[in-house]
Amino acid sequence: MFYNYKIGFKQEKKYLFLVLLLGLVLRIYFWSSQLSDSLLWDESSHVLAGLMLAKFVATGFHQYFIVQVINNYWAVMGSLFFYPYGYTILSMLSFLFFGFNELAARLPSMFFSVLIIFTTYLLAKKLFNEKIGLISAFFAAINPYFIFWGGFALVDLPMACLMELAIYFCLQGLNTDKIKHWLASGICVGLASLMKPPGLIIIPFLMVLVICHHGLRGLLKKTFIWFLLPIIICVGIYFGFGFVAFVVLPKLNIINQAVGQHIFSDIFHWFGNPTYINATTPGLKTLAAWRFYFNLLPIQMGGFLVIVLCLLGAVRLWLAEDRQNFYRVIGYILYIYLIFTLIYNKIDRYTIVYLFGFCLLAAIGLDYLTSLFGDIRKKFSIAAMLLLIFFFSFSQLIRQYSGHYFSDLKKAAKFISQSDSGTIVMAEETNVLNVNNVSFYMIMSDAGLSHSVSWPNRINQAQYIISDKSKKLDRKNIEPIFGSVNMEVFKILR
Repeated sequence: MFYNYKIGFKQEKKYLFLVLLLGLVLRIYFWSSQLSDSLLWDESSHVLAGLMLAKFVATGFHQYFIVQVINNYWAVMGSLFFYPYGYTILSMLSFLFFGFNELAARLPSMFFSVLIIFTTYLLAKKLFNEKIGLISAFFAAINPYFIFWGGFALVDLPMACLMELAIYFCLQGLNTDKIKHWLASGICVGLASLMKPPGLIIIPFLMVLVICHHGLRGLLKKTFIWFLLPIIICVGIYFGFGFVAFVVLPKLNIINQAVGQHIFSDIFHWFGNPTYINATTPGLKTLAAWRFYFNLLPIQMGGFLVIVLCLLGAVRLWLAEDRQNFYRVIGYILYIYLIFTLIYNKIDRYTIVYLFGFCLLAAIGLDYLTSLFGDIRKKFSIAAMLLLIFFFSFSQLIRQYSGHYFSDLKKAAKFISQSDSGTIVMAEETNVLNVNNVSFYMIMSDAGLSHSVSWPNRINQAQYIISDKSKKLDRKNIEPIFGSVNMEVFKILR
């Protein structure tokens, strides 16, 4: 069959190195030339806690620092407990080693953006052979979503990479029945959940793999218990602390009941997320809801030609009578699609976790297509054409992003940090999410922690107002002190 093709070990290493180098070069080029030099509000929410902890270490572990930061910048509490500790720890280390800047905030995600090329190669090689592994890695290297979202300080790509590794080690464990493979798979699932709790959705899929291989008794084997152990520890650390903060710590007078309840609600909000409806999200009873992620696939994969290759790859798998791998790959894709379609809140990057499955299908499709031509020059022409199409495809995608608004917000926050101490409010209720950005740049610049950020409804207590020019302000008793394309800063005259 088509997957019995073998490549020499030296050739395999050389080609893999070239694919990794291609992916790295493309990422560095786009990240350096196209991304904004300021963080999105969602990025700031991921790294605020890491920034606070890094500053805490850098200032000599003074307890007053954390207390002062939380008192002055309430958004830090959400960052500390809203997401688990995975990206918080990685960003803290990145800040300590690479300085307090946007690049350090984004480096962990950038690392996983490159690593997923290698993990895609490992998984495809495990399922098929070295050739399919290398072609799959090529598709991962040039995938527009892996490049685009890998440049942001977000948890989706790290979670996807760890989920893919969990599948790889699970397949290894099914073949070898060695504890080390099952333990590695469980660690990857646990770490994926510490990036973002939806990483736990991989567990039912892995359980199905075990049942298909060993039957139901496979779930009772000692090796599977080793798989569950690190997951229980990781999940227990995060969700268990929510119970401790709500029930135990207030009784010990370490925190008050209100703070404990706030921590509990931040951590357990994940169980309410499926009912959260984004204003632009189509309802489940509509066809638009079920087409939402399908419509994104050409953009996510780099064009309709790649989707054609994926379809060709799926057909090729079926005709080659490799039904086991057909069900594994197609089953995983459909499972992830169904999960995120049933969740009301739909965002394009959520399904980044199944794109490596499409990379495998596209690799099989391309391998079959090139096998139809015996002439090496024709094969080279096809590969060159695909590379050209992919390049223009993801170039267009990445150039769609504009960061002027957030850049202006960064300038406004840095300007205030150099002014007299005082409280800052965002003038618009709809702009409250950008408190994360303001807090991030204030904590970086405000060495004495002499400023603070408060709610828009406390504008009467503020010394500074940041307005995004979306509504007219009563300009009595306020003086404009800073202005840019999208942002104005006012000082309140008392």
